[in-house]
Amino acid sequence: MQNQNIKNKVQALWDRLWSGGLANPITAIENISYLLFMKRLEIFKKGLEDEYKWSFYHKLDGNDLVAKLNAVFEYIQKQLANEDEPFAKAMKKSYLSVGR
Repeated sequence: MQNQNIKNKVQALWDRLWSGGLANPITAIENISYLLFMKRLEIFKKGLEDEYKWSFYHKLDGNDLVAKLNAVFEYIQKQLANEDEPFAKAMKKSYLSVGR
């Protein structure tokens, strides 16, 4: 039952990415990975400012959400990558396609 629930959520996200113009499956998987990392950021990064916490911005929608996602992504690439956070370092040359 849990597997079906997860599958449904991934399918719904895939449908939203596809309808938003993100048709390349590899790019979609990359962007889903970035979103998952952004969601978990406040769990493993103690002392994180509220503006970068998923719990603070996840209820935004439309252009406000896209702007916040881009700001958090930029924070990860510039600030966290300089703090030797391995996943952030890997994201340093990445590109968030959600909302573009």
